[in-house]
Amino acid sequence: MGILLWVSEDRTDPDVEEAFRRGLSQARLEKYRILLRRLRLRAVGRDGNDVVFNAYYSGFEQRGYLYSEDVPQGLEQKPSDLSEPEYSTKFLQERWYLYHYYRVRGG
Repeated sequence: MGILLWVSEDRTDPDVEEAFRRGLSQARLEKYRILLRRLRLRAVGRDGNDVVFNAYYSGFEQRGYLYSEDVPQGLEQKPSDLSEPEYSTKFLQERWYLYHYYRVRGG
């Protein structure tokens, strides 16, 4: 396991203190955040073996890019009934996908 699972402009997983204890430097964290701003991403993180590049987050909806060695769930599905959480992905090119996740309010 690496030092970080997730980094955004305002949080890390694990939290900053634990990440520093594991060996992350303040300079490296700031470099990650500069790259996020430059690429106009909200966050980047690992989800198992996948890497998620979050470009949009509204609390109930997330969109972005996914790098996956495996074919992800929800490939080429379109959200059908937005009363249930939906996860869909669209193939871009070799191991790269767009993803869209919608979580039901109160769900």
